[in-house]
Amino acid sequence: MNTKIYNNKLMSAGETAQILKLKESTLAQFRWRGDTRLPWVKLGTAIRYKLSDIEAFIERSTVGGLR
Repeated sequence: MNTKIYNNKLMSAGETAQILKLKESTLAQFRWRGDTRLPWVKLGTAIRYKLSDIEAFIERSTVGGLR
């Protein structure tokens, strides 16, 4: 499988919330406040998140531990 295509896979807000163990409303608050830690894509009225951005968000949010 092409890694670039996999990493650029677009996830819905619901799927993203499940991955991050957050509520969809929390993601909506991030967008509303202009929080840029988790970039998002707007396609018409649909909100999507790139899987690679979700993974990067998790890495940046990780505190402690070995890297």
